[in-house]
Amino acid sequence: MHLFSRNVLFLSTVFLILVLSVPLLSGKYLLKREKQLIIEDLVYLVRMCETECAEDIDPNKLIEEAISTMLLNLDPHSHFLNEKEFARMMEEQKGSFYGIGVAVRIMNEKLVVVSPIPGTPAGRAGLRAGDIIAKIDGEPTQGKPIDELLKRLRGPKGTKVRLTIVRPGYDQPFDVVIIRDEIPLTTVSYSFMVNESTGYVRIKSFGEKTYDELNKALRELRSQGMKALVLDLRGNTGGLLLQAVEILDLFLPPGYTLVELRGQGLETKITYTSDQRDPYEDIPLLVLVNQGSASASEIVAGALQDHDRAIIIGKPTWGKGLVQTMFQLSFHTALALTTGRYYTPSGRLIQRSYQSYFQYIFPEIYSSAHKLQVQNSYRTDLGRKVLAGGGILPDIVVDELKWPPIVQRFYIHSAFFEFAKKFEPVDLKSMPGNSHRRKLAKTFDVDHALLSEFREFLKEKDIPYTEEEFKENEEWIKRALKKELLDNLWGEQEGYQYIIQFDPVLRYALNTIERARTLWVKAQVKHKTRNKST
Repeated sequence: MHLFSRNVLFLSTVFLILVLSVPLLSGKYLLKREKQLIIEDLVYLVRMCETECAEDIDPNKLIEEAISTMLLNLDPHSHFLNEKEFARMMEEQKGSFYGIGVAVRIMNEKLVVVSPIPGTPAGRAGLRAGDIIAKIDGEPTQGKPIDELLKRLRGPKGTKVRLTIVRPGYDQPFDVVIIRDEIPLTTVSYSFMVNESTGYVRIKSFGEKTYDELNKALRELRSQGMKALVLDLRGNTGGLLLQAVEILDLFLPPGYTLVELRGQGLETKITYTSDQRDPYEDIPLLVLVNQGSASASEIVAGALQDHDRAIIIGKPTWGKGLVQTMFQLSFHTALALTTGRYYTPSGRLIQRSYQSYFQYIFPEIYSSAHKLQVQNSYRTDLGRKVLAGGGILPDIVVDELKWPPIVQRFYIHSAFFEFAKKFEPVDLKSMPGNSHRRKLAKTFDVDHALLSEFREFLKEKDIPYTEEEFKENEEWIKRALKKELLDNLWGEQEGYQYIIQFDPVLRYALNTIERARTLWVKAQVKHKTRNKST
């Protein structure tokens, strides 16, 4: 973008920040002349850096860093989105884009297929995990930046893209012509029955279509006999507030407070309440959270905990109770400015202290961060004590699944992924050339022969391990190997559904279903009694 345009962007952004943050600057209205002088000084500073610095500088980068630094003085979540970031955010919230439908990554400077999305053009064309996309429309991909390659894979709906594929185990590369189509960016990652009566749903973020996706998943699970639900919000960093509100309404009868917004820019506080009837209001509900659960995830977990609607299991959540409003600026950029705080139904503000920026951004380094920042206690509908100021503290604290060091080492070396390239499913769509890969049925087990072959592969690739370490962790290695083979040959859903059965948090949740049922029955009785008395 031209520097003059960037300066205009800079000026408009600075002006907006100054206007919106007047109370933070002085507590009083700044005179128009004073604001003008500040803006002139900032523009002069940028120009001086561009013309007088000993080394060449990128003025675009300088301006963006200046804006980011100013916003950092407000709070950790007010931030500037450049063109690329704003476009990505809008795409993710919209829930779709046009492309071929494949997850890729760079490995050894090569563009490698991690997983084709089922039902997309890439999936229908027969692309497999481990395939190397050597060329896109005749142009080599090796050594190119991932952003550039992703842009070339995407394009208008109905257009064609020709990929040259190098598939391990095949003699020659082959071309595949794929017609681009709309690719859904689903926010419900997985949904399936973990046993005859319990459904499992994992939500990775809250976008425009999350409520519709969840509603669809719940209908399917209910048709399969779901009598209880595990809602997994681990690693869900949040998203759209109204989607969190609609999802809460699925599980709470009409008349329950869901979340409250308070802010200086709001004339009055805004309270959201449940107002519709749904068939999921009485099923036992378990919610899984961890430190990666933030914002909208905490709104959901906090409301369900306050009303004793669900038992929360896992690790303390992030602790983000600030609300950002998006102000779109010139040149397809935007300002996300914190304009309020949200409170759970019991009155809890779950926002952690951010007086220390580094403690806030890296809480894992400060193990006592949550304990130190808990400020006040509140009560659920049944009178259970809940804490504020340190995120959502689970009713039951359980450690997550942790791979032993040898398995982590194998993952770092991509050992499982590379080994899986030696195989292909028996129902693989035929491709040009001769395949030297072995056929594997979906009913396979990691038996002694397969494990011995994996050992030989490790030695061949010079991946370090000791026999003692291998034998001590053999069961974990077999599980990781089976998961990777299922991922690569039949899709990530198959691998995830297999490995989740060993998750201690899920196991604990399955043993807590009756407790969740009893808790909600008591809460409803008290709610009805209180309403009658008033």
